[in-house]
Amino acid sequence: MTKGVEKGEEKRRQVSLLGFGFCVEKWGYKYSMPSKFHLSSVHELLKVGAVKLCSIEFSEYGSHSALLAGDTLIQLYHNFITDFEKKINLLKLAHFAVIVSRQYSEKEAAIGYLEGVVEKLLNTKEMSIEEPILYIKLQIALFKLEQGDQKECNKLLELGKITLDCMTDIDPSVYASLYWVSSQYHKARQEFVEFYKNALLCLAYTSVDSLSESFKLDLAFDLSLSALLGDNVYNFRELLAPPIIKSLIGSKVKWLYYIIEAFNTSDLVPYQELCCIHQTALSAQPALVQNEKMLLEKINILCLMEIIFSRPAEDRTIPLSALAERTKLSVENVEYLLMKSLSVHLIEGIMDQVEGTVHVCNDPTSRFEHLHFAR
Repeated sequence: MTKGVEKGEEKRRQVSLLGFGFCVEKWGYKYSMPSKFHLSSVHELLKVGAVKLCSIEFSEYGSHSALLAGDTLIQLYHNFITDFEKKINLLKLAHFAVIVSRQYSEKEAAIGYLEGVVEKLLNTKEMSIEEPILYIKLQIALFKLEQGDQKECNKLLELGKITLDCMTDIDPSVYASLYWVSSQYHKARQEFVEFYKNALLCLAYTSVDSLSESFKLDLAFDLSLSALLGDNVYNFRELLAPPIIKSLIGSKVKWLYYIIEAFNTSDLVPYQELCCIHQTALSAQPALVQNEKMLLEKINILCLMEIIFSRPAEDRTIPLSALAERTKLSVENVEYLLMKSLSVHLIEGIMDQVEGTVHVCNDPTSRFEHLHFAR
């Protein structure tokens, strides 16, 4: 029995490796090691076969500046990890490799490094290499996007989706990576709806606690803008559900949170008041300025939906003049907004221009189904 391990007793202790969460295991025993040790000591353990390295938990490296400074992680990988990387859980190795790649100052060097890791994974001939390889290739796709090569990024994304469809028991980090890279691809192309959809899906597979405050604020801002600007995105309740959106509160862009709330409650008056109060901040966002008319149209549609579905199901034949009076719009504008609502299936029904009425036949439950992503 190796010294320091008590027979019949399983021990576990997190060991600090410059902020690296480190756990070694042998035959069901988890070794307790000193809180400070040199890399050479681990080399010796591996050399004499005293420890079977089953997993390395990279749980803390991302938050330690000592590891992220300069090329520290690059050196750690090449001078230490390579000695036993085949014994590490391969997906954890892929996670670490992606972190290391971000320390390269040149994107081509980072891509070359990741391609080398993929080659090593292929050479292991392990059965469980699809997941780690896909995770790494998605990071390569992101680097390609950062280089301005949208075509190659999209190619890798499409191949990744095909690979994912053929896999089972997929780790959440792989899903999160796919949706994150997809969101960034669509963001670069100013495709608001696709960015919004993929970013929300990414959050579904991500622990918000693992994200930095600055990252959460930036993502909350981008999500909010894309929801406002995206064609046929009407479900603002869905946007407000993830806790990340509350990052806007108390920030310099808190006005955006209150605007999202106004859209969520389908309340035109608060929206107009917020636009007046925060005119300077709004003017600093060109996309909002350019789409001012569309935003007003969107919130008016939401107001119409609120009026229609607040009525009993048996009383859904509504005079257009009544809707015009409630929304302060002309009958012509009400007709136009109702036509648009019908075209994207926010409502199901018939508009009778002769009688000057609209008959809505779907119920509020259907309304919320359609509000998810109107198609």
